[in-house]
Amino acid sequence: MALQPTTATIAEFASWVDNTRYSRRAMVDDMLNDPIFDLLGEDTSNNRASVLSTNGVDYSSFAKAKTPGGSISRNAPVEADTHNIYYITFTHRFDYEREMILHDQYGMLNPGGTECIRALWEGVGLFLTNCVWNYNTASSIDQPAQTGTINYVTTTPDGQPIISASHSGPGYSSKTNIGGTAAFSGAAVVANIDVGIQNKTSQSGISKPYQPDAFLLGHNAALREGMMQYTKSTQVHSSANNAVTVFQNGSMDMFQFKYAPRTTTGAFDTTTSKLHKWATINKADFKQGFKYKWIEKPTVVEGPRVDTDNLDTFDIATCRIAFMPENPWAIVQNNATAAPISTY
Repeated sequence: MALQPTTATIAEFASWVDNTRYSRRAMVDDMLNDPIFDLLGEDTSNNRASVLSTNGVDYSSFAKAKTPGGSISRNAPVEADTHNIYYITFTHRFDYEREMILHDQYGMLNPGGTECIRALWEGVGLFLTNCVWNYNTASSIDQPAQTGTINYVTTTPDGQPIISASHSGPGYSSKTNIGGTAAFSGAAVVANIDVGIQNKTSQSGISKPYQPDAFLLGHNAALREGMMQYTKSTQVHSSANNAVTVFQNGSMDMFQFKYAPRTTTGAFDTTTSKLHKWATINKADFKQGFKYKWIEKPTVVEGPRVDTDNLDTFDIATCRIAFMPENPWAIVQNNATAAPISTY
């Protein structure tokens, strides 16, 4: 009697597809727990408009003394600058050929099933990093798309890049959040903070205190080691393998961007000022000033369980998100062009 070749039934193939769903949903949870989504603030409003418009009012002022019998002036809030913010959709498709399953190609019979979610995670992580860090001295980024690029505007409400020497508002003008070009050092940190103290201003023109409690940096080993020596912070190991790695339990926290310095396509960027730049931030202000908003959180759009034309199947990971730069006064950045000193 001739031996019959091993076959996989439709039910077995469908069971394999079912198994991948659970692992992908777990990967979505991991993605949403990336510290980059904690560093930034989330807009959870019910606004479902296709274009977001940031606006508000500023009540900043100092109460004044009153003489006996004297009149009291009326104080009106100052209307803040406003600008439009747009959503952007990310997608990644993975096709599963029946033959790939039958021959256990790429180890698919022991499915992780997380390929498309991992690509989505890395794509969104790179996008947010480009917006808030890699290209924060520019007015926009050219986001690679399925066809060509999408020009995504990243300016603050005053029309300036996040990092600019010309920030303005209804009550002030020509303020800077550039700390200089000095390499990271104790003296440079003091000078950086002084820039924030002298320039941080409310929309109505009231000087505001700048009290940084964390550093931002790219994926630069020398800069990381220098900051760790300066702050005595240690890595939160559970934050590894994310878009942002966290360092805590020192004089100031550290947030290191994994995708920095990078180009918009994800290639390593050797531009000196991007490689060595660093910044101080106030974490609470950073959450308020730089937000994101989901109109669709990461999800998997599942293809047919089995395509009757070729017995294949596919899944598409997708999400739609907006980056919302609302206030530049949470950050002061040094566009350093040299590595930090080695010891403190």
